[in-house]
Amino acid sequence: MSKKSIHIITPEQKMTVQLWLGVILAIFGVVLLTISFFFPPAGVIDASVLAAIGEVFTFSGALIGIDYTYKYKVYKKLQDEDNNQEDIQ
Repeated sequence: MSKKSIHIITPEQKMTVQLWLGVILAIFGVVLLTISFFFPPAGVIDASVLAAIGEVFTFSGALIGIDYTYKYKVYKKLQDEDNNQEDIQ
């Protein structure tokens, strides 16, 4: 019997993944918006669908970015408090 190793994600790793996901969604959304404005659809996909998906991805990326910003501030604040407590002791 082999034991399965469980990888626990640290808060730093989770914040990094969240940051990259937000960046990728925002960039992909902007690319889709640009495509929908300048290129006619090659098939059945309507330009309004591309624009709508682009807006959704851009908005999702922005929300993830806002959430990341506040989590980063809280994480840094807690880390600074821990460092200050270690300096006092």
